[in-house]
Amino acid sequence: MNDAKEWLLIEAKANQQELHSSCQAKEAGGRSLIAQTLTAIKERLGVAADRDWLAGYYQYANRIAVLSLLGQAKVPARLLNVYFTGDLGDERRSCPGDTQGWAEALASLKAHIGLPRGHTLEGRMHELFLPVCPAG
Repeated sequence: MNDAKEWLLIEAKANQQELHSSCQAKEAGGRSLIAQTLTAIKERLGVAADRDWLAGYYQYANRIAVLSLLGQAKVPARLLNVYFTGDLGDERRSCPGDTQGWAEALASLKAHIGLPRGHTLEGRMHELFLPVCPAG
């Protein structure tokens, strides 16, 4: 029996609007430290310096940063991004009906973040698409 333990970081999104976020920290509230930390993590992961992790998809970038920092501290962890499908929602939110419905939004997110293929966290980041109202 393997007693190895890992942290599981879980982030869930029910609509495409939830993907978008920007850092709200003020300079006096630690924004410069956040920016420095993200810059160091981008460098470690091989992400181009011009990728803006503070705006557009900050929450996603932040989760990558936490996963990276845990790894540096030798704390085994994984990141699971859960995307719900089939939520009826309302006209103000884009709730994809299926996995393919998330494809374009997630491609934009990943292009913005700029993680290169084969980065050190690649095998520790996972996606799960769950139907809100499964058939049957």
